[in-house]
Amino acid sequence: MTVQIWLGDHYSHFDKAIAIFDENRVEDVHAIIHQGMLCDTVLLGTSVEMPRCEFLLRWKIRENGLELYDVDPEITHIFFVNFSKKPINIDNHYTVPPGKTHVVQFNKS
Repeated sequence: MTVQIWLGDHYSHFDKAIAIFDENRVEDVHAIIHQGMLCDTVLLGTSVEMPRCEFLLRWKIRENGLELYDVDPEITHIFFVNFSKKPINIDNHYTVPPGKTHVVQFNKS
């Protein structure tokens, strides 16, 4: 499965997303912002009323970017498209300039 995420100027950095499944089925991805005690997180899934176990991925919201965690093992690629007006850092490893795309690839065995 591939996920394409458009990043925006919102506090969560999320604008919109789609999931492309192996059989070429495409579904909209919805985001829920979880306000935590230590940091807020974004939970992404294909249902508006997502049970906890059906999230595709989650990220911790950082001031200048996001930190991925809990990624569904079926995801092979995440395309981050930066539609915001500022650079957005992904996992403290790569900064996506405005108007550019960065691909995170997961090696599956």
